[in-house]
Amino acid sequence: ASEPMLKAELDTHWIVAGGGDPAQWIAQYGHRMPLLHLKDFALNEDFQRVFAPVGAGNMNWPAILEAAARHDIAYYFVEQDNCYGADEFDCLRRSFDFLNTFGRN
Repeated sequence: ASEPMLKAELDTHWIVAGGGDPAQWIAQYGHRMPLLHLKDFALNEDFQRVFAPVGAGNMNWPAILEAAARHDIAYYFVEQDNCYGADEFDCLRRSFDFLNTFGRN
């Protein structure tokens, strides 16, 4: 689409779940992304995908955040659908602390 007013919100987890690479999507469409939806996942002992604090899972965060920085994406939203009994605020703190190592706070 060439409409300059058209914007997008990329959900990093679901791009990967669909077989895509969030960094590539950001490289292609980052100019349309004022914000980025951050969600991570890990594999449990049964090799099933489970949600994880950002940085505690299997996403390629250096590539994702580098692509986002190149496009000056201004806002980052963290979502963790399930903490599996862990304290929700602890999970959020872990995500925040991880993102802080990239200067994203």
